[in-house]
Amino acid sequence: MCFFENDYFLGILRTYKHITFPMVVPVIVEMAETHWHKILQESLSALKVILKEIDPVAFDKALEKAQQELSKLNSLNCMH
Repeated sequence: MCFFENDYFLGILRTYKHITFPMVVPVIVEMAETHWHKILQESLSALKVILKEIDPVAFDKALEKAQQELSKLNSLNCMH
């Protein structure tokens, strides 16, 4: 979490968002909604807002892609 307070790190996220957002956004969103520790959950929710402010379109695309991949996996698991 401390990395996200660093301007250099945020600059890397911005510059390479086509690579970083698909890796980071789904995890942050999932943890913000499900983590057991309330303070960490609040910090993750704030981080989710920061990532969405960086690029709302890239944020939504990364989340949508992760949800599609999860749906594919679930449908494959149901077939077996």
